[in-house]
Amino acid sequence: MMHNRLVCCLYLCLVLLCWPFGSVQGAPLVLSGKSKVPGVEQVCNPKPAKGDIILPMPGNLHMVLRAVCLPASGYLDDTKLTLGMVTPSEDSDQALSLTRTRYVISLSAPFEMNNIPAEWGQQIRSWLSANAQPTVKEGKNISFYMYFIGKYEVTCGQWRAVMEQDTPFALRSGDDKPKANISWFESQVFLQRYTEWLMKNHPNMLPVFPKENRSSFLRLPTEAEWEYAARGGHKVSPVELERTNLHPIPREDSMSSYVIASVYDRTLSTTSPIGMRKPNPVGLHDMLGNCAEMVQTPFQLAVNGRLIGNQGGFVIKGGSWRSADEESLHPGRRIEASYYVSGSAQNRDDLGFRVSLGTILTPKDRKEQMVHEWEQRTSPGMGTEEKRQDVRVVIREVVKEVENPDVRRRLAEAEEMASRYHAQVNEKEERMLREVLVGAAFTLETMANYASRCYQLIRLKDATVALRQINPGTSQDAVGQQDQQKIAKMDREIFEFTKGMQGTLHYYRQLLASLPKDKELTLKQLEYITVNFSFNDGFSRSMGRRLQILKRHVEGGAQRILNGSEEDGFKDILPEWIWSGLKKYMI
Repeated sequence: MMHNRLVCCLYLCLVLLCWPFGSVQGAPLVLSGKSKVPGVEQVCNPKPAKGDIILPMPGNLHMVLRAVCLPASGYLDDTKLTLGMVTPSEDSDQALSLTRTRYVISLSAPFEMNNIPAEWGQQIRSWLSANAQPTVKEGKNISFYMYFIGKYEVTCGQWRAVMEQDTPFALRSGDDKPKANISWFESQVFLQRYTEWLMKNHPNMLPVFPKENRSSFLRLPTEAEWEYAARGGHKVSPVELERTNLHPIPREDSMSSYVIASVYDRTLSTTSPIGMRKPNPVGLHDMLGNCAEMVQTPFQLAVNGRLIGNQGGFVIKGGSWRSADEESLHPGRRIEASYYVSGSAQNRDDLGFRVSLGTILTPKDRKEQMVHEWEQRTSPGMGTEEKRQDVRVVIREVVKEVENPDVRRRLAEAEEMASRYHAQVNEKEERMLREVLVGAAFTLETMANYASRCYQLIRLKDATVALRQINPGTSQDAVGQQDQQKIAKMDREIFEFTKGMQGTLHYYRQLLASLPKDKELTLKQLEYITVNFSFNDGFSRSMGRRLQILKRHVEGGAQRILNGSEEDGFKDILPEWIWSGLKKYMI
């Protein structure tokens, strides 16, 4: 017994001598226990929301996608976008212009509602209809076309579930953080294995073209897809897409509400779990900060507003938690990274990725649709009342009578040249028509502003005259003279406003008269323009009202404006309550 007590005492003394007291070896030791293991939702979807598209994964995990919509009238349509950053000022490094300058690129989306699983369509429609400002509307000419991109960066848990399918899977501490320290090539292996697993185990979960026996697959997003989505996609107006910083942020928020980066939190020392910040307008988390992200398309230099042909390394977007300034977090910032560094594939501890859903662009299911759209685009004279003679028809008739293979080949080349020519002419005609329609809408907006200011001025003048009538004795004193001068000045300003309104009505009539007689073509282009002004800001709402007036005139009221009197025109365009206050000055 005594021996046991002696051993215990010696052990206790040894522990006390070795204990790292703060006065000797710094802060006292704190026993924190094991790190908490995250749950499945923390690893896969910590912030569920309307419009989430769920894909199963190995290990009973899942991947969440979000839809990004683009308005289009057909499969061959695309949208012109201005991406990148503003060129540095004169006192900046001019070499950066090649990587940061703004450039124009075309973006289109491959999926329609009838190409995706019915459950996906229900989720997307529910999300769009629940939003206070649905910005992509189906109409006679405009349809939903969309692409899908990961809601979050791929996490460590999702990575292990796919890459370690042959071993028992269990979540670990840190599995809710984005996966880093991988190369661009390793991301491709992940995407291949995950796609093949889905095709084998859940063949009905991906969009499919039946004649192709599965044509959808997972890939990295392209640079254009990534940046358009990061800026807010179809949920922000074209004006806001042109901004040089993040998507619109509510007044009560700041960038730090959406971005994990050291510029906002100097205590950061590594990546954070996904979904810790608010989503952007299309429901995506951590597009900027946390992990920088790889994209699918190789890097290209931007010169004179376009990307030139040379292709280099891969593109890194979005900045990371290490970003110490807001410029490095700009959605338009483009970093070229080499696929290889020091003899091996490059990886970084702050570089990860998110998935995107791709598909083949020439499925047999769309053959007839694509041929029909191509014929429409390459037919001559889209904007004319009667189509000009199509030289291709003549060439095809001649080919039937020619046996010489060289001549037949030359004729085929001529037909192809004619098709390209007509397509270019048609594109220019459509662009010019849109510019005329936008000009007409702005003219109506100008008229409305003139009318509003003139109406307010008339009311102010009437109030001033009424005050002088109440106090007639003041007409001969200094105050009365000042009132007379004010009234005379207001009369001159009212006259200028009325002349401005008459000028805008004259110009609006000219624009209406210049429109093609093909109403369907004009209404189609008007639908495109209306989508650009279907947002909830004051300017978009005002322009939306002008476009409705313009649409009414295109559909059948143009002759009343063109052939009627000025009074008829103003009565048709202006609200009755404004016109009633202006007409005595206009007639």
